[in-house]
Amino acid sequence: MRERSDDTVRDMFDGVEYKKLTEPGELLHDRNNVSVTLNTDGAAIFLSGSNSLWPIMCRLNELPPDIRFNVETLFITSIWFGRSHPNMKVFLSQSVSKLRKVYLEGFQWSKNGEKVVTRVVCPNCCLDAPAVAQVQSTAQFNGSEGCGFCYHPGYLVNLTKDVLVNQQEVSSSDENEADHTNVRTESAEEENDSNLPVRRRKRDVKQVQYSFAGGVHPDRTDTEMRSHMVESEASGKSVHGVKGLSPLVLLPKFNLVTGFLIDFLHAVALGTSKHLLSLWFDEKFAKKNFSIRDRLDDVNTRLQSLKPPQKLHKRFEPLKKFSRFKGNMLEPWLLFYSLPCLLDILPGRECTTDTFPC
Repeated sequence: MRERSDDTVRDMFDGVEYKKLTEPGELLHDRNNVSVTLNTDGAAIFLSGSNSLWPIMCRLNELPPDIRFNVETLFITSIWFGRSHPNMKVFLSQSVSKLRKVYLEGFQWSKNGEKVVTRVVCPNCCLDAPAVAQVQSTAQFNGSEGCGFCYHPGYLVNLTKDVLVNQQEVSSSDENEADHTNVRTESAEEENDSNLPVRRRKRDVKQVQYSFAGGVHPDRTDTEMRSHMVESEASGKSVHGVKGLSPLVLLPKFNLVTGFLIDFLHAVALGTSKHLLSLWFDEKFAKKNFSIRDRLDDVNTRLQSLKPPQKLHKRFEPLKKFSRFKGNMLEPWLLFYSLPCLLDILPGRECTTDTFPC
């Protein structure tokens, strides 16, 4: 599966980083050696209570795709159980130590009566976006300089007024936190007098977002990332969104930028797809020029009349319930169903940045 000469991407074997590991002199040039993908995520194991289970799992990449993702072929290296999220530096330390050992020393097994030494390399890590920030030791996806792939600074957006905010208004003290939302408050006089009607003052809701507005930003590199980690660890301050040493710095052949995969489920399916549905059909955007809320019934009729192949999700609820859609519905909607359903209904208009970043 490794001997492919064209540029067609069929599997991870066709990826740039994987191909580097198969070059002469590299670990995977020897077919007795293998690679694994590291993964961890929280899972609620009780119907009530706040305890969760965090396993660290490894998947053998060289297995055929039809069995590679089976539960039986996964192996667990560590487990964290508790109410809070694990301390990633502590949690991953033992797994990284074991992965270093099997990379440097390998393990011995018998092949056709002969003893073979197999070494293992971990070139990538598959996590959701919040877990990437913890493992990569960077700002979260909704914090300033929270992109782990490039130096996009992020734009502070006033969601209440749908306008960009001066970038200097991003607070240096909490810009990397998960929430930039100001809640509604009540005055002290109103709280002390129960006979008066309660009046709430709505404050502006602001959030750091990323868009193509402002041009293209340079990519991060593994060398720069490691340098920023050392600088941040020494100073105790964030350096270009980097907040300290990642527990994976000791993992051989692991690129601290390209080794992390894009979280398709949250970034694209539950992120971009649901956001577009909100812009098109949500009542709060009904007066915007991009809204097609008045054609919701027409789009829904088309959606319900489609007869997709068996591999695609077929049981769609009415589009007015799009806020309940799960990832397995939002992905095919974005990639397949939206095109015929919106044909000649969604008007073609150029996106401008004077009211909202594209």
